[in-house]
Amino acid sequence: MAELDRVVKLLNKEVGVRGVPDVAINGLQVRASRNVKRVGLTTDACMDSFLKAKRLGCDLLVVHHGIFLKGKRDIAGIAKRRAAFLKKNHISLYAAHLPLDKSMRYGHNAYLLRLVGAKPSKIFNGIGYSGFLDKKMSVASIRKLLDKGLGTKSVVWGFGNGKVRKIAAVSGAGGADIEEAVRQGVELFVTGEANSWNYYDAKEGKINVVLAGHYKTETSGVKALGKMLEKKLGIETSFIDVPTGL
Repeated sequence: MAELDRVVKLLNKEVGVRGVPDVAINGLQVRASRNVKRVGLTTDACMDSFLKAKRLGCDLLVVHHGIFLKGKRDIAGIAKRRAAFLKKNHISLYAAHLPLDKSMRYGHNAYLLRLVGAKPSKIFNGIGYSGFLDKKMSVASIRKLLDKGLGTKSVVWGFGNGKVRKIAAVSGAGGADIEEAVRQGVELFVTGEANSWNYYDAKEGKINVVLAGHYKTETSGVKALGKMLEKKLGIETSFIDVPTGL
């Protein structure tokens, strides 16, 4: 067991939530418990996640996508109902959005590069990472590594050379960054999802793109935070898998 404030302070430090500009409100979003015996870790702050957290006896839920954004009105009352459920069931909520994408130690984008054998060496477009493989690999081989490591079924836009060395990754909805990847000479761009018009950006830019799923590319960060909390504070943690299929 640990005091909530101690857990929050550690998360703030490890993730660096104050150092990355974001539309999301990062850090503690809902205070509903004083102490923490069990932490749930999941990608999305939604009722499906909350119900599973309740069944597991979690006092704190750590998420990537929280329930509050800066300047966004809760016109449908969804955020209000979510917060009310958490308070009623004494489950605090902690969110780390772009800071968790960017984190070298825990972040999604550094993880995606390491997963395929590339070393994250340079920040890409604010929160992503680019890096190089030791030697050229086929796009098909990289796709297999991503699919196995993430438990996903990627879509490939193969508009570049069949073998690549320079890779960049932006998890989640990173399709808008394809143009920047072309500008920087990236040979393979890995992201979660893209818009239809991004297809033509990739085609005309002659770049390979792997779309591995928004959800699937954004689970590694919260899992890594869970391991960190277990190691540093001895708290029990559980990953709560609530896939969207997107």
